[in-house]
Amino acid sequence: MNAIKTFITIFLLQSATLGWSQIYLTEGFEGGARPIGWTEEMEVGTEPWRYRNGGHSPNDNNWQVPPEAIDIRRNPASAFEGTYNAIFFKQGDGNERTKLITPAMDLLGGSSVELSFYLCQIPWTFEGVPGWDVLRVYYKVSLESDWILLQEFLDPVYSWERKSITLPNLSSTYYVAFEGQTRWGYGTCIDKITIEQTTSQPLYLGQVNFTQPFNQYVPSGSSNVPIMRVDLRIFGNTGTAILDHINFASLNTSDNDILPDGVKLYSTTSQVFNTDNLLGSPTDFLSGVASFTNLNHNLPPGLSYLWLTYDVSSTAGHENILDVKVNKNNLQVNNELYPTSDQTSSGNRIIYETLYFQDFEGTTNWALAGEFEVSEPSGLGASPGNPDPSEAYSGIKVLGTDLTGLWPNPYKYEPGLSESSACLAASPTFNMLYYTNLNLFYQRYMNIEVWDDAFIEASTDNGITWTPFWESGAYISDYTWTQERIIIPDEFSRAENFRIRFRLGPTSGQNNYSGWNIDD
Repeated sequence: MNAIKTFITIFLLQSATLGWSQIYLTEGFEGGARPIGWTEEMEVGTEPWRYRNGGHSPNDNNWQVPPEAIDIRRNPASAFEGTYNAIFFKQGDGNERTKLITPAMDLLGGSSVELSFYLCQIPWTFEGVPGWDVLRVYYKVSLESDWILLQEFLDPVYSWERKSITLPNLSSTYYVAFEGQTRWGYGTCIDKITIEQTTSQPLYLGQVNFTQPFNQYVPSGSSNVPIMRVDLRIFGNTGTAILDHINFASLNTSDNDILPDGVKLYSTTSQVFNTDNLLGSPTDFLSGVASFTNLNHNLPPGLSYLWLTYDVSSTAGHENILDVKVNKNNLQVNNELYPTSDQTSSGNRIIYETLYFQDFEGTTNWALAGEFEVSEPSGLGASPGNPDPSEAYSGIKVLGTDLTGLWPNPYKYEPGLSESSACLAASPTFNMLYYTNLNLFYQRYMNIEVWDDAFIEASTDNGITWTPFWESGAYISDYTWTQERIIIPDEFSRAENFRIRFRLGPTSGQNNYSGWNIDD
């Protein structure tokens, strides 16, 4: 998993007077059971919400520790307040999802009605791979209407944090639902829920962080490489918070390492990077500054994220640095300028020379066996684990196992594969006679059982013999594309007939998963 570095936090203080005029609902789960009038809807599986003091503890699987005791083995150790909190948890890979639903509330005629609650969802590292459960909050305006997503909380939350959401489309029969989803964490835990009418307060930017979210090296020729993430926390409950512009000052070794119109700005509502929401137009560094102006981007209440990315040239200089800063008064939200001083984030990204690149969009000359194929992913193959990705990391095609529904277990790799029947994908031959310090970079989306084996292997004799240099060795449950950097051992350097191979198998006779997807 990528280490996330956060180094600078700027608090922007704005005085405000808040007064509570009406409380519609408050719940702290101190009854130790589902509250009267609350209901559940099980979307995937049959796992209920439970009630205890804190989160899950591997040393207390039967939950025998008295609820009034604070147990530091739990994650978190105790409820935010009182003796009980609600928790949605199951140890496994079924991706269970259940909604915990409030009673109907008459909110008609209310204004600035706010939902607030405390959330904690701590990762559990299993076989070296961290996973965490997540929460989504929904509403509907009547018993018969459809649920509408309000907000997703997809990032780890390591200690109790207050979350708040202004409720829209108020009605006389209003419901709010807290949907937990299991992802092999210590549980998603909620406590001290309040729905109340507040005094109106205009939205404003109250906190901004500048971070370098990734620390990997960057292969030359890479696209949409995140260089800086800007975390924006919006406070208030009325009006709008409009991002007008933001300017980035270059700290690159050479701006010529970036392709023309290769500087881009994206926005997300979670810490998982994606390219769904491009802000402004791609641009360049002009006199050392990349400007994104007239954005008119509506920032949502709570946290949201801006991502500055580069498209790196295939001729970019080896070991050159990619980095930026935001100078004083170069970010505008509404009529206010931020930050109050020049800001950089610790860390940078370093370019490695690319000797071979393959995005699987055209002819590949790869040798495929078993269920490996090149095709468009379809997002199928869920339960257990996660499904295949619904789209490629870039372009439309990927290299993956059973992308098109092959064999008896469609969209999943087969159980009981032997070493001789393993799924194989072998590269063409490369002449590496003059190269050392080799690295393999690729985008990974993988779901594999802990008892099954996946390997990356190398050959120096044109594929006659193969030697593994990476092994899965764990339960892996990816739900987003992640860049992997695998160091190729020196014993494979300076080979004139060098190849790499992805191998999935042998596999056990137990559950089969969606498998291995590879891009760029």
